[in-house]
Amino acid sequence: MNSRPTLVTWLGSLDGCRLARVLKMRADAAASPEPRSVGELADRLQRPGSVALVLPRLPLPHLQVAEALAALRAPASRDALAKLLGVADDGTARELAAVLEALADHALVWPDSAGELRMAGPLRQAWDAPLGLDAPLEELLAAATSGELRGMLVALGVKPPGGKPHRLAALVEHHSDPERVLSLAAKAPAATRKLLEGRAGAGPTGHARLVSGRRGPGLESGAQWALDRGLLVQDRHHHGPARMPAEVTLALRGPGWRAPFRPVPPSARSVSVTAAEVDREASAAAAAFATHAASVLSACSAAAPARLRSGGIGARELARIGKAAQAYDAVVRLTLESAYAAGLLARDGDRVAPTDSYDAWAEQEPSEQFAVLLQAWRNLPLTPTQARDQDNKALPALVGAPPCNGCEPGRAAMSPRRAARRKTS
Repeated sequence: MNSRPTLVTWLGSLDGCRLARVLKMRADAAASPEPRSVGELADRLQRPGSVALVLPRLPLPHLQVAEALAALRAPASRDALAKLLGVADDGTARELAAVLEALADHALVWPDSAGELRMAGPLRQAWDAPLGLDAPLEELLAAATSGELRGMLVALGVKPPGGKPHRLAALVEHHSDPERVLSLAAKAPAATRKLLEGRAGAGPTGHARLVSGRRGPGLESGAQWALDRGLLVQDRHHHGPARMPAEVTLALRGPGWRAPFRPVPPSARSVSVTAAEVDREASAAAAAFATHAASVLSACSAAAPARLRSGGIGARELARIGKAAQAYDAVVRLTLESAYAAGLLARDGDRVAPTDSYDAWAEQEPSEQFAVLLQAWRNLPLTPTQARDQDNKALPALVGAPPCNGCEPGRAAMSPRRAARRKTS
């Protein structure tokens, strides 16, 4: 369902302070050129790339609430969400309200005019199967014929009404009652019960296995009984696995099952460490990075990376270097940016090649190599490991990352001398 109209209405109802909060949280949506209307702002807020920038910054409770709402297939009521999360049972209503308020500040979840909770489309798509749930029965049986629906109702012992819409509604009503589903499953053959219990725990990725026999392609033992009653649903042309409707899965998980929601972080246990232990760990990390950096630059020396037409080193070359050096993308980017700033790499036509300074650097001890790269990193006016821009597009290395106003002061504040002065002042 298109959530844009409700987002436009909700944004238009906000006072100046609340709207400013939204714009602060989603600064990319208000970037130049500034949106000219609330409708244009709503469009920007629901861009997949914009939503993707927010997700890594969300705390675990926010993601848990968003996933539960995605499983409910918003719009959904606060009561339904609270019930799924078990909030009414453990007294965390205040924490849930705070999380929903924070998600609204990010324009990811908001109330419509009826008080129902809506969510940004790209946020719903962040989970292929939220909470391990497949689509609801009504969606899975949308292509079923009236005759097929009648057969399921007869197998359930329900008198079929006339017409496909009424028969589908009757099936949905039956399977929406957890007690009926549990009672039905209890009467199933042993093989079917085992299959259903496994599927309810496994979610959509765990499916009834297709097998071959003299009858041709079919379903494993026990599946047909469930298919006949709509506890499992298969494509009319028998393409793909049989699927378990969300209502059935929730019923089989039992009345005590709740979606995970941990609004209060666990208490962290502190452990005292000595200065010698800190120095040892720091030295090990520095040595490990120096080793990876030497491998990255050795790969560049063996085959100088090609530059893109727009400049910089693109994703394909970065992947090649990473594979050759057995290093993660962040390590490759950090090494290239630091080495370039240190003069170990330079443009050479349509490539970025090692310089004479690199030859001298390669002969140094690892500690000396690390010191050269550390000094160069300290003065970088950017975040060298940034791989995506505000629209979630890949950034090349060496010319891709935008300047960072706080990077240099932040790194300077971490210098050992300044830290020592702060301790003695």
